Amino acid sequence: MTVSLLLIASLLLPHCMNVEARNSALCYLSYRPAAELLEFAQQLAEDAIQYGVEIFIMVDDNNFNISAINTSSNVRLLQISREKCLRHNYHKAINTGGTWQYITSWDKALLYFCALNQNYSFVWFLEEDVFIPSVQAFRSLHELYSNTTDLIVPRHELNLIGSDGLWLWIMASGKFLPPWACSMANAVGFSRRMLIAMDQFVQWLGEVPFHEFFFNTLAVQLNFTIVTPTELNTIEYAKVFFYKDIREQPNNMWHPIKDFPKGKMWRTSLVNETSKHNNTFDLDNLEMLCHGNQTMTNIEQHLKDLFVRFEISKSNFSSNVRRLWRQRFSDLAEECQKRNVSQEIVSFAIKLADHAYKLPEPPVPELVRIKSTNHIRLEREINEMKQAIYQSSSNSTTVTELRKQATNLIKKLTVEIRQEIVEEEKLRKQTTTLSTLSITSSFSTTTTTTTTIRSFSIANTTISSLSSSTQVTIVMVNGQLDKVQRQHDHQMFDRVKTSAKLFSILCVLSSEVAAATHSTASPPIVNGQSKQASDGSFENDLSKRRTSTTSHTSKKIRMNSATSISSTTKRVANASSRTTTTDLKSSTVRKRSRTPSLALYDDANYDLVIVWVDPHIIDSEKTYVNSITKFRRITDVVFIFNEFDQCIHFLDHIYQKTAFLIVSDSVVEQFLPLVIGKPQLDFIYILNQTKRKIELVNDWTKKVKGLFDDIEQIFKAITADSYHIDSWIPISILPKNENEANELNSSFMYMCLLTEILLKCSMITKRGIHYPNFVVVGISIMKKN
Repeated sequence: MTVSLLLIASLLLPHCMNVEARNSALCYLSYRPAAELLEFAQQLAEDAIQYGVEIFIMVDDNNFNISAINTSSNVRLLQISREKCLRHNYHKAINTGGTWQYITSWDKALLYFCALNQNYSFVWFLEEDVFIPSVQAFRSLHELYSNTTDLIVPRHELNLIGSDGLWLWIMASGKFLPPWACSMANAVGFSRRMLIAMDQFVQWLGEVPFHEFFFNTLAVQLNFTIVTPTELNTIEYAKVFFYKDIREQPNNMWHPIKDFPKGKMWRTSLVNETSKHNNTFDLDNLEMLCHGNQTMTNIEQHLKDLFVRFEISKSNFSSNVRRLWRQRFSDLAEECQKRNVSQEIVSFAIKLADHAYKLPEPPVPELVRIKSTNHIRLEREINEMKQAIYQSSSNSTTVTELRKQATNLIKKLTVEIRQEIVEEEKLRKQTTTLSTLSITSSFSTTTTTTTTIRSFSIANTTISSLSSSTQVTIVMVNGQLDKVQRQHDHQMFDRVKTSAKLFSILCVLSSEVAAATHSTASPPIVNGQSKQASDGSFENDLSKRRTSTTSHTSKKIRMNSATSISSTTKRVANASSRTTTTDLKSSTVRKRSRTPSLALYDDANYDLVIVWVDPHIIDSEKTYVNSITKFRRITDVVFIFNEFDQCIHFLDHIYQKTAFLIVSDSVVEQFLPLVIGKPQLDFIYILNQTKRKIELVNDWTKKVKGLFDDIEQIFKAITADSYHIDSWIPISILPKNENEANELNSSFMYMCLLTEILLKCSMITKRGIHYPNFVVVGISIMKKN
């Protein structure tokens, strides 16, 4: 993760200078602001006076007369010319391809707050179709996170090795070194130092990278604080929301809601309901469930009601109170699991903890610990190139050439990093660097280690703010790592799936456990005995290996460029089975998003893709695990989505592949209209477990193979359909230089006649003529003729 020295220096400026950036700002991004948007912006501005937030609206259409709009001085409408954006290199922020210098309100707003107006310590960017239910909802979110966070985004999806085969990752190639990250970006918050960093990056690159990976990737590489509040988990790519959804989570931001009059009506209804009902929240019922003093027949509905009450009430809590609520929920979850309370109650307590206050995302450690000579050289040249760009006049011919050279160097270094990851993983397997775990493919073994647990995972969630010395036993079971506590507290750990791949291994190497493991004073422990590696240390062996192969590096990279990602995937998948850490996600209650794992597959290595869309999939369910195992008998490439937008992004960026889609009956009506017309999609299988009647539209019948009561039926159907894939591939038996299929060699006709005569001749065997010799003689005669 290399950045320019000048960029680093610029990030230190706010700490070294007395920068007057006290207030915050919220900027709506609009083409032409609707009357309802202007009205709500005015309400926000009046409420925000007390906590120091100024409201802006960036108007994209420069032909729109903003002076004709009657607004108070608290709401400022902005317009910036296209020429000014080009002069400052702010263009292409939401451009997904092509060379045209695409400029929108995103580019204009970034230019304004990054370069033209630096008087704000924190700035929110909201697209106009992001619905905020009330002014209290925004105030609560802003006060909770803006003072401690550099980047607030709806999601944080990692692409650790910079695989560019899927989604829009190819656009990040040449702009960033791995790791990359992305998110939906309809509602985003930036600190002042994040805005400064973005401006510096835009100046050396000459354009704004695609915003959905620009913000997250830059924050990751600068080790900035990233938070994904639960209030933004309803920012979707394409989804229909109803008033019932808004009422149950009135403090969330919602996207997309383009019906502005309906949004205004919903706000009015929420105000009326709030005035009639005094919603309070306490832990009494949840504590009784934890202590076993209360039994309920419909516990699922009871927990849902508790969740809704908390969601409605939390906007009335101050930031400090919400942090205290998180601690209370975490403590309660810990107590419940000690009492062996049901997993459902423990998971619910952790869910409430995240909805009270979301912890920052964990930092990503260095991908490569020991850099090759070529890596260091490329790194140095990139830094020198960036410094030369900063020192040159903007947008000159020389600068344009320097930017091209820097882009090419970044691409080369990206390939080098991928190769280094593969080499380190290969050597790590040989030297058994992770001495606390020894697992072979033929049998399972267990290893015990003592470590400090700062966060641990339960059912895809994390309890934080815990610190205890715990003895953990790790067992390989059916391709997964089960971590089961045998001594001390009854702490519970979720499974670390092999799909975690590289991230868990990297975090181990940068943690206290890895430091102790690799210490020269503490050699690896194997079977209870101290043992020195016969080949010497990991670092020395790797250095020797790299030295001997330096002269062949460039050739090797060119030869392996097409397979480097797939090789990395295999190595990383094996590596994850040796990790001793708990799930290192900081804190998450949402269903696990799988976009990062998609990026680990090389686009050229598979022909059949199975895509499964179900918002209710739970990774730990036995039926789910068994189903995935079965599907992987058909193809290794099985993608699971619980969010529509991610699945649509994926389908939009697979080419020349056969895609089979499995859809749950709960989302058929909402999801199928979004994807039914995609040419990449061949067959659709509807999992109708509820056995309800589903009417298929005429257009659906072309691709929908049918309704299936269970996953076993779908497995059989896909197995049968997958056999026909080869028959769909056009094959030509003619040479490339021949286009006439009727032209055949004349000897072919004579051979057919000869064969027919031989088969009809009944006297040949009686006369003792040997068939093979006769045929060979006949062929030789034809050749002579």
